[in-house]
Amino acid sequence: MKGMFRSVAVIAALVIGGTAMAGEQAGTQAISMQVSDNGGEVNIALVAHSAVEQTVSYEIEIQGASRAVHKGRTTIPAHEERVLSRFKVNYTDDWCAQARIRENEGAAYTLNAGPCATPMAGD
Repeated sequence: MKGMFRSVAVIAALVIGGTAMAGEQAGTQAISMQVSDNGGEVNIALVAHSAVEQTVSYEIEIQGASRAVHKGRTTIPAHEERVLSRFKVNYTDDWCAQARIRENEGAAYTLNAGPCATPMAGD
């Protein structure tokens, strides 16, 4: 998807630990992934957009020519889009982005993006 920006949103997981692949339709999840793949470089952002104020925790792992992991916990305001984490990764073959999200009311889900994306261990 050279030069193309796409918002990667997912269907709400029906069970705790549910997994969703990039490209599925948005549900009621408070966090989504935005991906911009420029052929050799991918930019990824975790974006909060909750209908209610709530605390979320997340762990995102990005793999390409290198590997990066970021964990966080934050309170997100209602009805306000906010970027929680940004990554830029170079790649030669494939890249993967995987994020585990837990919302304060117990909803948990995994967001996956990229050609080599698979569920994280423990999902």
